[in-house]
Amino acid sequence: MSPAGFVPVLFAQSSRKKHATRYVIVVVAFLSYFLHGKTADAQTPQDSTIITPNTVTGVQPYGTYDGVNENINLSNGNVNFHLPLLSLPQRAGRKFEIGIEIDSKTWALNIAYLGPQSYDAVWQQDQRVPLVAPNIRLSVPTLQTTGGLSTTFPYCRLNWIFTSGDGSKHTFNSLCVNPKDTTRDATDASFIRLDLRNPNDVVVRLKDGTAIHFLGFVNTTVGGIPVQYYELQPFDSIVDTNGNMITATKSNGVLTAITDTVGRVFNFNLTNSSISYHDANGAARQIAFTSVTPLTQGGPITFVHPVPNECTLPNQTTSNSQSEGTGNSAWTVAIPNGASGLTYRFDFDALGELLRVGYPSGGYTRYEYQAYESAWNPSQHTNCSAVDTRQIVAKHECRRPDGNCTAQTTPEDTTTYQASAIVNLNNGIMDVFSPDPSGTTNKTRHVTAAGVWPNYAARETDVYIYSGLSTLLRTVHTDYTLCYSAVYDNSLPIRVTTTLNDVTPNLVSKVETDYQPMPAGFNTLQACSPGSLDNPTEIREYDYGLVLARTTDYTWLTGSSYDIAQLHIMDRKLTTTVSAGGSQASQSSNEYDSYTQGLTTSGATQHQ
Repeated sequence: MSPAGFVPVLFAQSSRKKHATRYVIVVVAFLSYFLHGKTADAQTPQDSTIITPNTVTGVQPYGTYDGVNENINLSNGNVNFHLPLLSLPQRAGRKFEIGIEIDSKTWALNIAYLGPQSYDAVWQQDQRVPLVAPNIRLSVPTLQTTGGLSTTFPYCRLNWIFTSGDGSKHTFNSLCVNPKDTTRDATDASFIRLDLRNPNDVVVRLKDGTAIHFLGFVNTTVGGIPVQYYELQPFDSIVDTNGNMITATKSNGVLTAITDTVGRVFNFNLTNSSISYHDANGAARQIAFTSVTPLTQGGPITFVHPVPNECTLPNQTTSNSQSEGTGNSAWTVAIPNGASGLTYRFDFDALGELLRVGYPSGGYTRYEYQAYESAWNPSQHTNCSAVDTRQIVAKHECRRPDGNCTAQTTPEDTTTYQASAIVNLNNGIMDVFSPDPSGTTNKTRHVTAAGVWPNYAARETDVYIYSGLSTLLRTVHTDYTLCYSAVYDNSLPIRVTTTLNDVTPNLVSKVETDYQPMPAGFNTLQACSPGSLDNPTEIREYDYGLVLARTTDYTWLTGSSYDIAQLHIMDRKLTTTVSAGGSQASQSSNEYDSYTQGLTTSGATQHQ
């Protein structure tokens, strides 16, 4: 198994093979919108990041996901649903996509500062913007800060968080507005960089050189002292290396319109929950979001833990069970398409967890959740013996067009999820029980590990695939780059070993990967910064019996604009050489900017 290719922000979400285990390198469907989290008080003692395993959303780098129409994170039980609404061609074959995104895990335990030696452990929901309807977020990029703000130069935020189109969050540690400290790299193997060299134009740079621009700092005074602060906000513009530019229009910080490269305009009315535009024939079109009666009423949901005395640090921390929400809700999304259009239906519980998706073609998928308990001790500042972590426990799919799935007609296809060995809100084990076409339920066990702080991007280390519930067919073990002998948020897979357990003797194969060294200047401000980019330099494939069957070598374009400190273009492959049996079998090469094979540049932006 190898990671899917990095998808730049102007691309529509790439098709991905759906199977029980897949590695994903941050799929950034073009308009990825950022989750607005609570801003902690400057004296709050908790970890400054709001990204915890309880709020890891979207599709994380090298995470492991299950699902067909959704992405189910097997390390924390989050259900992520992405629905493309509009996809328009841009230059160089790129696509501009507007969609919506839903995540089930949006609540986090925050420890709020009340006064000297007095704190309160409170559940708070991320402020997800822009919401086109409750719990339904437009997929556009946002940027925010968390943690304390220095009132004197250099102005520091303890953390910055960028969220991409699929809802995935990427954190940048402790970055200041200071000429000596103006860039920081994400902590999660996405190789995204935050650039504060111009405080009036904050830029998030993707690995492929795409630059996402945000408005700069706001100047004000507090008690007569000049300070700067940064507000959660959607992007201002997005520019890729092919000359595509997407521009946002905002009113008082609220997104009202987006204009693409060729001048097409899409208007957003977030108050009336609609998107309007003109189609290819010039006809006015509208995507409408409508509140409807939920299929079930439900009621408030209680976070039981922590109860009093379950959070002991800092001293005098108050913690109580907490009920949230009032009941279930439901919305439909009507998309113009031919004579009748397409209508999706989304039902939610009181916490905003996705309960059911109804499809235009008929049928549905519904989800069930439950709360597990986990100790949460991410640092010396936070120590809770029990914290709720709500996760998916079952998915039911109805394949009948009329949606009438019953035991007497067509039963639902049910997949169940059972988490265990939960440490610091990360699942050590997730057992997935799913039916095959004959109706037999088969078990797959996924073992994950999360190590060095902030330990929110777990890695799958082992998969056990069974026939039925107990006959082991196959195991897959993955080794990673390590930090202090443990996986961490930047870990890369270096060896995947597959064992066929249903034959005697067992047969073993493996795939080993070497990576391009990390360019100088990469800095995550972590104890272990990765020593490699996730550009493979050599992949060695060993057949069963551990006989080397094929070697593939790669070279990559470096220097000049193709450098981490310049245009941050770090994904341009130069050559691919395949060898088998000790002999070269094939070779291909790529050229950029200047060509030797009879092509001439046209004056358009290069680096492509």
